[in-house]
This record gives sequence, C-alpha cells and structure tokens, in this order.
Amino acid sequence: MSTTHLAPSAPQLVAYTPTIPDPTDRAMHTATFYFTGNLTVAQAFGLYKSPSAVVIRGVQLAAQTAPVGSVVIIELVDADGVSLGRTATLPAGALYADITFGTPLSLGANTIIRAKVTAVGSTTPGGYLQVTLLAQVIP
Repeated sequence: MSTTHLAPSAPQLVAYTPTIPDPTDRAMHTATFYFTGNLTVAQAFGLYKSPSAVVIRGVQLAAQTAPVGSVVIIELVDADGVSLGRTATLPAGALYADITFGTPLSLGANTIIRAKVTAVGSTTPGGYLQVTLLAQVIP
C-alpha cells in the first residue's frame, strides 16, 4: 500500500464583504446620562448638545436601585436649568421605564439638554440612574 504525502499548503486569504442592512432611520441616535449614587431632588446631571436640529421622541430610564415608596421623576431642562416641558417617570419598585413623549421635543442646533431629578422614592430614593434620550436629527 502506498501513501502519498502532500506538502502543506500555504494559508489562503479569503476576502468577503459583509452585507449590512440599512437601518430603518439613519437619523436616529441616542445620548445617555448617568447619575452615580442615590438620587437627590433638584440635582441636574448629564449634558447633551444637539449636533443640528433634532427632535427628542422619548426617554428610557434604567436604575440599578429601584425607588421605593413613590416614583422617580426626571425633567429635561436646558443649560440654565429651565424646564423644557418634558418629564419621565420611573415607577416605584421598577428598574426600567420606556417613555415616548406624546408631543416630541423639537430643538435647534447646539441646544444643551440636561436631566433634573424632581422626585425620588420616599422610602428608598433610587439610584445609579441611566437616562437615554431617543433623538432624531431633522434634515
């Protein structure tokens, strides 16, 4: 019986181009703020500067420590702390809330937005909060 030995072949490089579907809306993006520690009323945190005219369609709230006894309320404010007329509520005992604004918040280019705590849990305030803005760039 004869055995044929083949010389090892050199590694081959195979190139390919992945096909990635277009997102449904290229203009959507997010900005995320973080509050470290227990929440306190009247505390403003985070900063988002709009790259151009944008519409804020909603907010997602995620906490590591849920509020107990009452809800957490976050208000969107401008750079001076003036209300922009949009709030988001994290229910007592909840770690996550997805809020879609009934009327989206329209902003001009270079507008600064912050989040401000206006209410905390009465027994446990809640803490380590992440606030994610759902923004859409206006062409």
